[in-house]
Amino acid sequence: MIAHLKPLAWAITLGTGLALSTVAISHDHGHSHDHDHGHAHDHGHDDHGHDDGHRQLGTHVHGVATLTIAQDGEDFVVELDSPSINVVSFEHTPNTDAQRAELERALELLKDASNVVQLTRAGACELEDMHVESDQLAAMGYNRHGTKNGHGHGHGHDDHGHDDHGHDDHGHDDHGHDDHGHDDHGHDHDHAHSDFEVEYIFHCDQPSRVIGVYVPVFDHFPGFEAIDVQWIVNGQQGAARATAGSKSVLFR
Repeated sequence: MIAHLKPLAWAITLGTGLALSTVAISHDHGHSHDHDHGHAHDHGHDDHGHDDGHRQLGTHVHGVATLTIAQDGEDFVVELDSPSINVVSFEHTPNTDAQRAELERALELLKDASNVVQLTRAGACELEDMHVESDQLAAMGYNRHGTKNGHGHGHGHDDHGHDDHGHDDHGHDDHGHDDHGHDDHGHDHDHAHSDFEVEYIFHCDQPSRVIGVYVPVFDHFPGFEAIDVQWIVNGQQGAARATAGSKSVLFR
């Protein structure tokens, strides 16, 4: 979970007896004003999520991610928690220009919340803030607001070596020790695990009309196979599974 969040504990108990608890959320309002109004399509409530294949919070399963949606009055906090391999084609620290470019393309897609999640259009929701946490992006000098530290919009690559992040060692020195040569890179490719935690904060003028969510992330990131959606909205809580063939989930 993103470290700065103010806790709001809640639990969802599935029909199989699986308890999902303590999802931390906040309403740390920001400065972005993207309009990310979505649709909740009736076909989305297939309740795939009541099978034993669900990704529990904190686990790392390739192809599977967790999307949590929690309401606090007119504010909705949506968090996507995913293995990095669902977002880009590798999980180790980027060490080539092609890998850095792939991460930057992914970041630009994630910054547009409508590529990931769309709340019911009738709720009149606007994106107020977006945060992303990724060790891979941090190694490139990006902060949790998705910008390069010291540069408002991250021009150039001068920040890769900033000492305050301490990530340059991961990207170069640790892998380049003379006694290991380049073999360590291979091990990192095989064994490294990293995650993306992306948080969107929406303000909705008609929160009672937010009755579902549409999850178009599958269209932009083919690494996603299934997303376990968990929510507490308008006094109701539940869980369901979204897939590329069933992107809509109704809160009921």
